[in-house]
Amino acid sequence: QDKSLSVNLTKTSFCPADWIRFNISCYLISTSKKSWDDSKQFCENEKAHLVIVSGTEEQRFLSSLGHNIWIGLNDKEKENVWKWVDGTEVTTTYWKNNQPDNGGSKGSTGEDCVHITDMSDLNNWNDLRCNDKLYFICEKILK
Repeated sequence: QDKSLSVNLTKTSFCPADWIRFNISCYLISTSKKSWDDSKQFCENEKAHLVIVSGTEEQRFLSSLGHNIWIGLNDKEKENVWKWVDGTEVTTTYWKNNQPDNGGSKGSTGEDCVHITDMSDLNNWNDLRCNDKLYFICEKILK
């Protein structure tokens, strides 16, 4: 029994190669730029999801990894109702000053997807057109 327990621990406690461990998650920073939808699909193909920010500590960690990086937040379904890729509504936000602004425009050219814009400030989320191509971060939660 002890042996199977240690095997299970070994399987679940480590991140795949090239993934970074932080707290209970593994993170993969993309090496190519993709649209938000393609980024979401890429993460799902890796049995992961576009990163969901679940607190200040994680936001600080993600902000240290780089800028202009897609995160798993959008308001595609309903304007100004921001939801994570798992369908939950956002509770804590880290918007930059005067954001989100939907690109200051009306209609389908609006900005419905969220990226981290800079590394110098914890409040660094910005809404952007979803078809813009950016780097992105996938997250796998260790179970």
